[in-house]
Amino acid sequence: MRKQAGIGALLLICVGVVLGATVFRSDIAQATGLAQLVTVNNTAAQAVPVREQNLDGGNIKVHEEGTTKVKVTNASLSVQPAAPITGGGWIAIYPAGQTFSHGTASAVSIHMTSGVRNVQFLNSEGLQVAGFVGPYFGHGPDIDLAFNRPIQFDEIVCTGDATDQCFVGWVGAQP
Repeated sequence: MRKQAGIGALLLICVGVVLGATVFRSDIAQATGLAQLVTVNNTAAQAVPVREQNLDGGNIKVHEEGTTKVKVTNASLSVQPAAPITGGGWIAIYPAGQTFSHGTASAVSIHMTSGVRNVQFLNSEGLQVAGFVGPYFGHGPDIDLAFNRPIQFDEIVCTGDATDQCFVGWVGAQP
């Protein structure tokens, strides 16, 4: 008789576990507090409503809001293209150690022989306006460069061995 009572109790426990794991699982989860862990697999057509978490009296902070006020301080603004360059260009061959005087350039094209150390564009005070490292130091022999604004120089210096040369051309900047 005891044996039958033990088997009955065990059977009753098994039926309770099965029912708790299947039929009554959500009720048991709510009772234990585990119901708050929810995974939602909705599609975009079945959007889940959400509640705003950062409440500050009805004002939700937005990075950029409204229309920005613009104040123009100049009388007019020209939208015309810049005047074309009509003068000031030049091309020259500089043996190393030779210099050339003055110019204004909005673009330069330079070719250097293998022993050229550098090409410098200097102002009247001898300060470098633009400088380019040559092939002697492992850099390429050709430079083609357009400036976003013209440079004005008083001297171009080509530094290298006596047999080296710099071929320098530039587009002027005189409208």
